[in-house]
Amino acid sequence: MNLTTEQINLIKAYCNHTSKYYDVEIELVDHFASYVESRMENDSDFENLFESLKKSFSAKDIALIIQEKKRAITQKARTQCWKELLSYFSWPKIGFTFLLFAYIVWMDQNRSLEKSAQSFMFLLNLLNFRFAFGRGMLANRNLQEKKLPILGMKIIYNYQLISIIPILLYFILALNTFNETSIIDFGIYKAAIYIAPFLFLLLLAWQKTYIDFQLKIRKDYPGAFAA
Repeated sequence: MNLTTEQINLIKAYCNHTSKYYDVEIELVDHFASYVESRMENDSDFENLFESLKKSFSAKDIALIIQEKKRAITQKARTQCWKELLSYFSWPKIGFTFLLFAYIVWMDQNRSLEKSAQSFMFLLNLLNFRFAFGRGMLANRNLQEKKLPILGMKIIYNYQLISIIPILLYFILALNTFNETSIIDFGIYKAAIYIAPFLFLLLLAWQKTYIDFQLKIRKDYPGAFAA
């Protein structure tokens, strides 16, 4: 038997502040709501079942359930990230990436790779500006308007911070081309240019994954954001 909105709100009030993460708390509410619903035969049963619920689950029991929910949310977030990331790698994108790699090989053998390398460096760094427009702007708005902590968002944001590292490294390499005396070994510089097309594809895939995940969090947990 389905619970009414008022009954669910009573369970929400009971679960309030049991976890610092909003999505974990919502999962706990769903857990207790299912517990009551599976035992209800009519509306008059709710009050007794609700009181029974509060007596049946000790603080330790609730803490264990919360830990279980955290693990489940973490695993689900990671699985969704990998699934979304892998779905980006279609054959046209992979084919174009190998064509770009072949062009770099040709430039290295027939032209000065060092002179053309700067454009590849800045192409990678331009990825940062994609977040300033369109769907990226909507994703970043989550960080500004979030009023309650969300575990899923924390996980995806930690991955996002990691993705910035290669962009910063390529930015340093690009700046190095302006110096008359290079402080970076040309072998490292050349290797960075060779892997640039594949890194570019990976970062594009990750940006789409990050944006889609952020928008999904907004849809699934609207109550955690400012109106």
